[in-house]
This record gives sequence, C-alpha cells and structure tokens, in this order.
Amino acid sequence: MPKKGRRKIKDLVDMLEDPDNSGYIGGDYEDLMEQIERELAEQEEDQEIKEE
Repeated sequence: MPKKGRRKIKDLVDMLEDPDNSGYIGGDYEDLMEQIERELAEQEEDQEIKEE
C-alpha cells in the first residue's frame, strides 16, 4: 500500500477514535461542522428569545 494511502487510513482511524483531537479536517467533515455550528447558534438564539 502506498505511504499516502496508509496516512489517510491512519488519519481516519484517529478521527474515529478521538474526533476532537484528530487534526483531520476533510471537505465533508468541515461542511458538516459548519452546519452543526449554525444549528447550535440558531437554537441558542431561539432559547434567548423564549427567555425574554
């Protein structure tokens, strides 16, 4: 197996074992994180509006 392929597999395994500290950010992963951050921000705004 080429060295590059081994590195990608190792990065994916690291991400699955410890997603917060893996250092792997692929395009799909990055897009997913942005979507989650937007949803959390919307939820926080909704909670603030309800508290007022």
